[in-house]
Amino acid sequence: MFPFVSDLYRVTATLLVDGKLVDTLESGFAVWNPAVVAAGPKLTLRGNTFSVDGRPAFLCGTNQTGMLFYSSFENPLVWDRDLAQMRDHGVNVMRVLHFSPFAKGADPAFPFSPLDLKQRPERLVRQTDALVQLCQKHGVALFLSLHDWMNVGLSDEELAAQREWAQFWANRYREVPGIFYDVQNEPTVDLPDHPDLRREWNAFLRQRYGNDASLRAAWATAPPEQPLGAIPLAEPRGDWSSVRVHDYALFRVAVLNRWIRANVEGIRAGDPDALCTVGYLQTLEHAEKLLGTRDTDFSNMHSYLAPADLPRNLKLIDRRFDGKSFSLGEFGAKCHPAWSPAAFVGCTEEQGADYFLRVGHYALGLGASQIANWSWKDMIDCVFPWGIEHPGDGVPKEVLPAYRNMSLFFRLFRPAYRDPGLYLLVPDSHRLGGGAATANGALLNAIQALIDQRVPFNVINEYDLARLPVAARTIIWPVPYCPDDATYARVRAFVDGGGTLLVTGDLSYNADRQRTRAARLEALCGVRLRPDAGEGAPDLHAPTPVAAVQAEVTSDEAPLLFARRLGKGRAFYCPEPVEMAGAAPAAALYQRFLDAVGVKPEPVEAPAGVHAFRVEMEEPGSSWVLFNAREEQGGPTAVSVAGVRLELAPGKPGFVRLDAAGRLVAAEAQGTVSAGGEPLLDVTGHAMVAALDDRPLAESRALLVLPIGPGTVRLPGSTGWREPIAQAGEFRRGAWVALATTAADPAKGLRIPAARRNDLFLVCERAALARWSRHLERLLRFQ
Repeated sequence: MFPFVSDLYRVTATLLVDGKLVDTLESGFAVWNPAVVAAGPKLTLRGNTFSVDGRPAFLCGTNQTGMLFYSSFENPLVWDRDLAQMRDHGVNVMRVLHFSPFAKGADPAFPFSPLDLKQRPERLVRQTDALVQLCQKHGVALFLSLHDWMNVGLSDEELAAQREWAQFWANRYREVPGIFYDVQNEPTVDLPDHPDLRREWNAFLRQRYGNDASLRAAWATAPPEQPLGAIPLAEPRGDWSSVRVHDYALFRVAVLNRWIRANVEGIRAGDPDALCTVGYLQTLEHAEKLLGTRDTDFSNMHSYLAPADLPRNLKLIDRRFDGKSFSLGEFGAKCHPAWSPAAFVGCTEEQGADYFLRVGHYALGLGASQIANWSWKDMIDCVFPWGIEHPGDGVPKEVLPAYRNMSLFFRLFRPAYRDPGLYLLVPDSHRLGGGAATANGALLNAIQALIDQRVPFNVINEYDLARLPVAARTIIWPVPYCPDDATYARVRAFVDGGGTLLVTGDLSYNADRQRTRAARLEALCGVRLRPDAGEGAPDLHAPTPVAAVQAEVTSDEAPLLFARRLGKGRAFYCPEPVEMAGAAPAAALYQRFLDAVGVKPEPVEAPAGVHAFRVEMEEPGSSWVLFNAREEQGGPTAVSVAGVRLELAPGKPGFVRLDAAGRLVAAEAQGTVSAGGEPLLDVTGHAMVAALDDRPLAESRALLVLPIGPGTVRLPGSTGWREPIAQAGEFRRGAWVALATTAADPAKGLRIPAARRNDLFLVCERAALARWSRHLERLLRFQ
C-alpha cells in the first residue's frame, strides 16, 4: 500500500513529442485525514446568529452546481484552488446542489426519482468525502443540498428513501464541524392523487370534520364527490369564501411539513446536532415558506427579484421570534455582456458589484444571518454565466473584490439579537385560500411600509402566535378578515395584558370565511360595522364607534383611525384595508399609529427613500446600515444618524459604527462623514473604513480601508502619526501578501488608483506592520 503522508496529491501527466513538452494535464486526489477534518470551522447557530468557532458573524457564501461531480474540468485539485480563493475573499460557506442526481451514476439523466436515492455510488461517496475534507481544510462550511428536482407529495416508500438518504450522509459526516444541510433546492408542493397521499387527505378531512355530514355542510358550495375515506385529491376551484379551497391550501401545508419532517428525522438520526433548512423559491405560490419552518433550524429563501422587491420578501421569512434565524440562500447577477438589464438580471460587472453590496447591506440591516450568491464561477463546459469568477484560471470578476470587502467589513463586528418589541402579525387564515395573491400582496406592502418608516420590527404569523415572545409590546395586524377563534383570543389576551394593537380591514369572518364573528370588532376595537355593502359584506366606510374614539384626522384623504383602551392595553382600528392600496398608504397610517403609541423610528434625518436599520452588536456602541434607494440620479444625499452626517450616492449603501462613547470607529460612504460640523472622513468614490485598534477613526493607528473602485480616502483630523504607511495587499491561501507599500499621511489622503481598486489597504505605523498584518490574517479566520 502506498504510504500516504499528505491529505492532497497532485497528479501530472505530460505529453512529449520528440522529447519536447507539448502538453500537461493536472489532476489530484484527496486522502481522508481525520485531523484535517477536525480542524474545520465549527459552525453553530445560537441567539439567531451563526457563529464560527464561537465568534458570531454575518456569513457571506456562494453556491456551486452539481457540475462539480460531472465535469472533466473538476477534481480535488481544482476544488482545493477554488476553496482557497473563497476563504481569501471572505466567502466561508459553499452550498452545493444538484447532488442527488448522481445517485443514478456518473452520467445521470432526467427524470429523477426519490427511489434513486437507495443507491450510494462509490464514486459519489468518494467525491463528497474529498469535498467535505477540502472545505474543512480551507475554513469553508459545506452547505449540502440533499436532493433536487423531486416532488414533495411523495409515497410512503419514496419518503422513506429520502429519509434514509439524509440519514446516510448526516451520519457519515457527523464528526465534521463545518457542514450543514439543505433538504432540497427550491421545492414545489405538488399533490398527486396517489393512494398514500389520498389516505393522508382523507385523514386530514376526518380530523377537521369528523363525519360526512359536517364535511358536506362546510363544503356546501362544492360538495365532496365521495364519502370520507374515498375523496379524491384534486385542486378545487372557488372564490374567496370557498371552504374547500381553504382546506386544500391547509393540506398543501400539511404535505409540505410531512415531507420536511421525514427528511429532518433522517438528518437528526444521522447527526442529532446537524443544522438544516429548506431553500425556498422567492414566491409563496410554490411552497408555504413561513409555515414550512417548524421542523428546521432556520429559514432560507432564494431571490432573483427586482432589487427594490428583495428587502420586503426577505423580511417576510424572519422567524427570529422562534429562535430561527433567516437567510438568503441564493441571489445573483449575470455579469456578462451577452445579457442586458432587460434580460432578467444581466448587468455589467460594476453594476453587479453594486447589486451584491445592496443585497448584503439590506440582509444585515433586516436581521438576516447569511447570504450566498449564485454562483462561484463560470464553468468552461456549462454556459451559465452567474459566476463571480471567469472560466478557466480563477480570475475574479469585479463583483468578487466588492463582495470580499463587504464580508471582511461586516466581520469586524459581532452581530447580536435583541427583540424590537414591534411585531407584524401575518394573517395566515386570510392568506391560505381564495384570494391568496391579494392577501400576500397586502402583507408585502405592510412590510415595505414598516421598512420605509425606519422602525425595527419582527414578523410572526397567526398559527404560531402562541409563541409570541414576552418582549412583544406592539402588534400591527394587517387585513386579518377571517382569523380562527384561537388567534382572536390570543390577540385579545395580548391587548388585555397591556399590549398595543392596530387592526386594518375587518375580522368579522370565521376561519371558514363566513361572517359569523361580527361581534369581534366591537369587543376588541370598540366599533360596529353595518352589513350594507352588498352580498352581506360590511360597509367599511361608515363604522359606528361604540367604545372607541376617532383619532385626529390629518388630512381629507387620511383613513379613519379609531382607538380604545381595553384591559391594560389599547386597540387601534382602521376600517380601510390600506395595505391593499400599496405601501405608501400603509406607511402613512402606520406613522400615525406609531406616533400615537410612542414607537420611535431610528434617529435618522434623511429624505424618503433612504432606509436605515439599527444593527445590534455584542460590542458596546451603536451601528446602523443605511441605503439610498432614491431613484433620483445626481449627487449624493446627505443623511444624519445619531449626530453623524454622511453622504450616500443614489443606489449605494452606508454604514455607521459608534463606540460606547458615541465616537465614530467605522464608516462607509460616498462623500464626507462629519460630526458636530467637523469632517471625520472624506471619501471620493466609495469606501469602507474601520479602526482595527478600537479607537475613534481620528485617533486610530491601525486602519483598514476597503475601497469599492478607485478614489481617495482622507481623515482630516488624523494627527500624531510617527511613520505612517499604507500597504496595499490581498490574501493568498490565508496569508496577507503585500502588493505595494508607500509612505502615507491619512490627513492628506490615501489615493486609490484604478490599478489598485481591488486591493485591501492597511494603514498603520511602519513599526507595527507585522502586528496588524497578522491581525488581518486572524480576521480572515474569524479569530
